[in-house]
Amino acid sequence: MILKYKVHVLFILVTLTNYFVNAQTRDQSEVLYNRGNVAFAKKDYKTADSLFTLSLKLLPHPDTYYNRAVCKRNLNDFTGYCLDLKGASDFGDPEAKRIYWNQCAKADTIYKKKDGEITTKNNHEIIEFVTSYKYNSNFEYEKRDTAKQIILSKFRTDNITIYRSCLEVEDAMYKKEIDSLTKYIKTRTELFKIIEENKLIGFVNLLVLIDENGKVKITKITNGIKDSAVTKLIDILLESPNWSPAIYNNKAVKFQADISVTYYDKEFSIFVNSHSNKSAHKTFNVVEEMPEFPGGVVEMMKYIQKTILYPQMAKEAGLEGKCFLKFVIMPNGKIVNIEVLKGVPGCRECDKEAIKTLQKMPLWKPGKQNGKTVPVFFNLPINFELR
Repeated sequence: MILKYKVHVLFILVTLTNYFVNAQTRDQSEVLYNRGNVAFAKKDYKTADSLFTLSLKLLPHPDTYYNRAVCKRNLNDFTGYCLDLKGASDFGDPEAKRIYWNQCAKADTIYKKKDGEITTKNNHEIIEFVTSYKYNSNFEYEKRDTAKQIILSKFRTDNITIYRSCLEVEDAMYKKEIDSLTKYIKTRTELFKIIEENKLIGFVNLLVLIDENGKVKITKITNGIKDSAVTKLIDILLESPNWSPAIYNNKAVKFQADISVTYYDKEFSIFVNSHSNKSAHKTFNVVEEMPEFPGGVVEMMKYIQKTILYPQMAKEAGLEGKCFLKFVIMPNGKIVNIEVLKGVPGCRECDKEAIKTLQKMPLWKPGKQNGKTVPVFFNLPINFELR
């Protein structure tokens, strides 16, 4: 099947990360993306593949993954083709998702009793989700109970089995203390020097592999861009003293940790996410389907421009800046727990107006994890600019 490549202009997805994308990085990524499309049109798939790869290293985007997938297919690289379709699908491309599940992967749902007996959907105590692939021997496995708690979660890649946070696995931890990783990172002053000197603002999600000895082996960016601060952070994590390894069935196992990082000015936070779902009220940082304003990014920007009022005192004083807000999108789409992370300098009235604008918003399309609507944290800057 020949896929039609996409050439529409690169835009920024509404995720926790992409509102913080550095403009220069975004522009460089778009230039490489457009050059890749030119090479593709000339049927120079090898060059197009390389250019799309360089663009993705700067800024992940569904169109870039999709177009590189087409290059891989034309270069007879079925594995690369499927992996890139998965990349585009993970970023919300419905066409890529449809093709991926039709051509590359298979998902099975198995209903069981606690003793392992196969049963029906209406009579089960355990649900097993198994994903297998046509292009390699890897798999993903998850077992849940009727309360939706994740009992066991693991996956195999390159013949190595790696466990995720769940009820039956004791998570890998840095020194087994909640704040110890944050304390360690804050001792590495070179990171904060980079953030301050370059005036960097960002949010990034990392997948970190910790082996049986507690050594950090691999880091992978799942959301965000690899600016100089993230590059240094990755180096620091790889250099970190051994963690306490994850334990399953009384044995140390390889473990994948999901880490969220936010940084701006002198503010820095790092949080190791737990996907064990031990709490029915867990609020997620990143989910499979992120929340979305009705109509998407463009409609949200139109709504903000139409609704927000620039405080008169700020106009008279010539005050400008961005108000960075954090809030939760509930399963019913309602915005709650609005918090100002960083306000407009010298203008508390601007911050109040930004909060009012959020409070007036219509219900959002809620985020979903494993097909279920869940509470999701969301970050959004609102810009006050005199023109």
